[in-house]
Amino acid sequence: MGAGNYDKKWGFYTSGQGYTVSLSKDYFGDVDQTNKVFEKSDRIWKYRDSSKDNAFVSITPTDKLSFNFAHTEGNYYRDSVGLKNGVVDYTSKKTVAYYYKDRRDNVSAIYDDKDNQFKTIVSYNKRVVSPYQATIKGFVYGPNKRATSSDWNLNTLTWDTQKAWNLRDDKDTLVLGMTISKEEAEDRTKHMQGDRKNYGLYASYKYAFSDKFDVTAGIRGQHISEDYMKGQNKTKRHNEFVPQIQALYKLSDNISWYANAAKSYQLPPLNQFFSYPGRSVDDLKPQEGWTYETGIKHITDTASVKAGVYHMDIDAKFDWVDIGLPDKVLKNVGKFKNDGLEIEYKKHLSDQFSYNLGAAFSNPKTKEEGTNFYKQSDAKLQLTAGIDYTVGKLSSNLNFLYLGKRESSYYNSLGSKGSDHSIPHRSLLNANFTYKADEHHSASLTLNNLLDRDDTINKYENWGMPFNWMLTYNYTF
Repeated sequence: MGAGNYDKKWGFYTSGQGYTVSLSKDYFGDVDQTNKVFEKSDRIWKYRDSSKDNAFVSITPTDKLSFNFAHTEGNYYRDSVGLKNGVVDYTSKKTVAYYYKDRRDNVSAIYDDKDNQFKTIVSYNKRVVSPYQATIKGFVYGPNKRATSSDWNLNTLTWDTQKAWNLRDDKDTLVLGMTISKEEAEDRTKHMQGDRKNYGLYASYKYAFSDKFDVTAGIRGQHISEDYMKGQNKTKRHNEFVPQIQALYKLSDNISWYANAAKSYQLPPLNQFFSYPGRSVDDLKPQEGWTYETGIKHITDTASVKAGVYHMDIDAKFDWVDIGLPDKVLKNVGKFKNDGLEIEYKKHLSDQFSYNLGAAFSNPKTKEEGTNFYKQSDAKLQLTAGIDYTVGKLSSNLNFLYLGKRESSYYNSLGSKGSDHSIPHRSLLNANFTYKADEHHSASLTLNNLLDRDDTINKYENWGMPFNWMLTYNYTF
């Protein structure tokens, strides 16, 4: 169980021969302001007392067969409070309470015969989102009424089977597989439905040229059939081949070079097709492109250095766009490119002390449809650092994240669409301390956002959580 200045939680976990059961609940406290207020902002957003229930059950009757069930049910409250000349105005039409009930159920059966390298997974995922909204007058909440947006019922059934063979005296490996899935989406408010069937065959072959050098080539063929607005003759067919090739060369026992080239192919979420029918939403195309990367890894018993460079080239990039409605919708905004360098260093000084450092330099940019120039679309600089220290029964961790050279804000300094400034840099410092008294009792203290910064987490300048802490006690028997 745990409690802090914002959140609370409790959990129960037990496992034995052939079973695992876990139950928990999270409580999220109020946050009075979650967005930057501009000169002409007409509202602020806040989080209100929310919760999430979690359950997980796994049964393994044999060492090859397992059945799993996971359930989460969230009750989330988010309020829009109107502003008048920078002062909270509960009489404003912008003052609205929003409530979302989000239930997810995942069931799966897994057969994994490692001796014969054969694996089959059958899974069913269901998500139901029920939105409500209410008025707020004089700090009093009116009755919840069913909202008209994001009222989803989503289902996915998937079957995946694969078999592997070791060839040429176990030097090479061949994998063949098949995936069949069916997605269903329903907007219960608009009484609209859609479905998507995906049939896939895939294969990969790992060929060892020597003990030090091997290459793996793979390909996936997909046929997708979707009727994304049932009853309105809205159908699409896709046939796609997605290749990938990667190479690994061991320069020594501690140093290796790798390279990888892969095509990506991502279909839009099925429910987005009928978010706002007739407003150019039903012309969504798949997002696809190529990623190339290469790098060096140097790993020893006490230290590791990893450095890599990459290039991304994506067409029909997805993004959320304002099309003149109160809500934003998913659209293909244009071409996306990104070139980057990533470096990571980890050092294990002793059984008590270790640290890590990381840096990423990139140039993410998007060329929107109808334009001839690229615009920065994400942060160009990311720095990370962490320290782990253990003394006796106490273990501690301190980690830091910095985002700099960020993209333009969605809003200008007045709060209107159209940027005149970049998003400020982000500095996030977290810490964790765990004391294990004995095999039965332990306690942890987690401290997040130690600097208590109002840092923006996206281009809309929504804020992350303020400084928050949680003290957790664990009893094992």
